[in-house]
Amino acid sequence: MMILGPMIITVSTNEVWYVPVPITCQLVDAYTTISVTTVTVVDEVLTFSDASTTIGTITIAFSGAAEGDVDRLSLSDLTVELNISTPLKIEAAGTSTVGAVSLIMVLDPYHSTG
Repeated sequence: MMILGPMIITVSTNEVWYVPVPITCQLVDAYTTISVTTVTVVDEVLTFSDASTTIGTITIAFSGAAEGDVDRLSLSDLTVELNISTPLKIEAAGTSTVGAVSLIMVLDPYHSTG
């Protein structure tokens, strides 16, 4: 297992990040914690993919959200392999007023076929 993070990302606008992955592996889990302010207006959704296939999403709900709330990745495809030429793509959508979240991801080279 390899743990990436924590990364602090701003999710108050629709943004995209690409995370280089140095070895062939799969994303098997991820968590966020609201770090600055709370989510208001709409849910914030982080989508994890290899730029073509969605691996999973994290929904940061605006209803009842507060600093320190933890949300977990909901996996939709465990077959997507990441590597140095296929980075992890993280896309934020929702345009809430949350300031930032801490993100930790768990990658597993033993699930990969490469």
